[in-house]
Amino acid sequence: MQLAMDFTEAFPTSAKSNFDDLLSRVQSNSEHWSEHTSAAQRRRSGQVFTPIAMARQLAALYPMSGDSHRNLSDPGCGTGILSIAIAARLQERQDTSLNVVGFDTDTRLASDWLSAWDEFRDISNAPCRDSLFQCFLQHADDILSGTCLGKPRPSIITLNPPYKKLARNSNLWKLLNSKGVPVPNMYCAFTVLAGEWLADDGDLLAILPRSFASGVYFKSFRQWIRNAFSVEHVVLYRSRSCFGQCYTRECTRPTKKTPSNVASSYHSFRYTNR
Repeated sequence: MQLAMDFTEAFPTSAKSNFDDLLSRVQSNSEHWSEHTSAAQRRRSGQVFTPIAMARQLAALYPMSGDSHRNLSDPGCGTGILSIAIAARLQERQDTSLNVVGFDTDTRLASDWLSAWDEFRDISNAPCRDSLFQCFLQHADDILSGTCLGKPRPSIITLNPPYKKLARNSNLWKLLNSKGVPVPNMYCAFTVLAGEWLADDGDLLAILPRSFASGVYFKSFRQWIRNAFSVEHVVLYRSRSCFGQCYTRECTRPTKKTPSNVASSYHSFRYTNR
C-alpha cells in the first residue's frame, strides 16, 4: 500500500488530453446541480458531488494492464465524473472497449450522465456501451446471490457513496446483517454491495469518510474489508476545505486478492472475498 500525503507531488497531473474538455463540462454539470440542491435535500439523500481534482486523483490510482475490455460500474454515479475520469485514463493509455453501468436515484442527473457518455463515444477510438439505472441498493438481493441485472460482474467499480445513517429496522440492514455484515450507514452498505458484486481480482476505487477507520461502531465493516480486499493506496486529505461541500474522506483503491495474500497490517491490507 502507498500513502500519498500531497496530491501535487504524488500524483502530478497529466498533459492535456482529448478528454479534458469533457471532464470540465461534467464538472460544470455537477456544480450546477450542487447549487440547485438544498442542504435539506442533501441531508435526506446523503448526496455528494465529487470535485474534479478528487476524480482525477482517484483515476490516477488505477493500475493499467493489457486488457482490451473493461466492465465498469459507478453506483451513485451523479453526473458521471468518477467513471468518466477512469474511462478517460484507460483510453489515454490504450484503446479499451467499455461496458459502463451507472446507478443514481436523482433522476435530474440522468440527461447529463447520458450526454457525457455520448460525448465520450465521439472522442474515444474504442466501443463503449452505457446503461443507467436508479437505486443500486434495490439490487442488494441479486448482488448477494451473485447476479445483478443480468450484467457481467464489473472488473472496476468506482464510488463516492452517500453519507447517511441506515436504520437498523430497514430491510437492507436486516439483509446485510443476515449475511454477517451488519453495517451502520449507507456508505458502508454501498461499499459492501460493490465489493460483493466486483469480479475476482477486480478493482474498487472508493472515496470514504475516515470515520470507518476506528471505533466499535465500524468494527464489523472493517473486518469485512480485511477479509475481502487488498488496499493498495490510501490518500488522507489534510483539510475538507479544498474539496468544497465534499466531506473529508479517504480515497482508497482496493484490489481483490486470494485469502493467502491478506496482510495483517491495517494500513497495508489486501482484501479478498471468501
